[in-house]
Amino acid sequence: MKELFNSIGNESLSVIKNPFDGNKIKKVYVFYQENIFNSGQWHAYGGIEFQNGKTTGEQKFEGDSFDEVVLQMKACINQLLKK
Repeated sequence: MKELFNSIGNESLSVIKNPFDGNKIKKVYVFYQENIFNSGQWHAYGGIEFQNGKTTGEQKFEGDSFDEVVLQMKACINQLLKK
């Protein structure tokens, strides 16, 4: 195995591109739904999907309210755009 790593060297890392970049956002989604096991309780979740070349990533968010999840997502995007 060590020989394999030595033969590959740093070249293999050139195909891996960091997808978590504010300019690489491909999809933003938020769901707000009633808990099927506890009627009357609601839950929100969402995510931001990224793609940079063929490398993809997703950041997920959860909260008790729609607004809470949206604020978390907004803070994440703002932080990524500052880089």
